Amino acid sequence: LLRPLFDTVRAALATEELIPAADGGHAAAQALKLAGDPGLPALLSPAQLGLLYSRPGPLHFTAETITPNETPQLYRYLRDELGIGEVTGADVAARLSAEFLAAQPDEWVARLYAYLDARPSLWREAGLAGELPGPGGEQPGPARLQPIIRLEDGRHVVPGDSAQWPGAYLPAAGAPGSETGGGS
Repeated sequence: LLRPLFDTVRAALATEELIPAADGGHAAAQALKLAGDPGLPALLSPAQLGLLYSRPGPLHFTAETITPNETPQLYRYLRDELGIGEVTGADVAARLSAEFLAAQPDEWVARLYAYLDARPSLWREAGLAGELPGPGGEQPGPARLQPIIRLEDGRHVVPGDSAQWPGAYLPAAGAPGSETGGGS
């Protein structure tokens, strides 16, 4: 009896800008993602999220109030019926490429590092000497596998190799180029 109404509403939500977005506007389901971590909308702009997901235009997060805890039925409807994908910190970390990171300002990269630092599971090490999985059967965090470390020359490298050797070093105090050194 109500199937035509259900289908019409679903079609409208999929194509028309009716769903509240995190930036205060509204967007169609095809231009939205659900934030699986409440810190993601503050980290990624719609343009950045679109780039991470290889979309030709911006991709918005749904409004912060649309969560599995606050609005469980709406959240499930958007995810299950409209097919809006959920983005987690692990998803973002796994999608970080050197090209994406090179296009971001230093201030944003610093915010990314703060985000990762607050989420140890994204940053955890593998076992010693490159053992996979690590102690307790854990895989390395997805950020450990991406070129997230920005070097002084603007290149990006992975944090370390499979033997846990660092991908970059800070200059020693007093070394040429060191901010804290007083040498000649």
